Amino acid sequence: MDNTQQSKPDPKGKAIASLIFGVISIIGLYLMYSIVPMRFIVSFRNPESFIFPVIAIILPLIGLVLGIRGLKSTKRVFALAGIVLSVISLTIGSFLWLMALGWFLIFEPKR
Repeated sequence: MDNTQQSKPDPKGKAIASLIFGVISIIGLYLMYSIVPMRFIVSFRNPESFIFPVIAIILPLIGLVLGIRGLKSTKRVFALAGIVLSVISLTIGSFLWLMALGWFLIFEPKR
């Protein structure tokens, strides 16, 4: 009797989607914190500033979930790469966003 687990094909593309979300979140994280001033990222008076937590937190979470679900497919390498990129992006993005939020709360003058 063979107890090895067979890999299933990935018809819905979860592994590839995980990799794409991981790459987009890393690129978005780089663009977000290298080009845009920190003051704009956490400025609650600008409605556009709420896109930055989406890039820093939501996209990597989606990539992580898709990567975990794509681990059972034949495209396991893509799923692992997506998981690694998503975890890196989620960790750095959350840390930098919390630092920027703390900076805003401490040093932003009260109006």
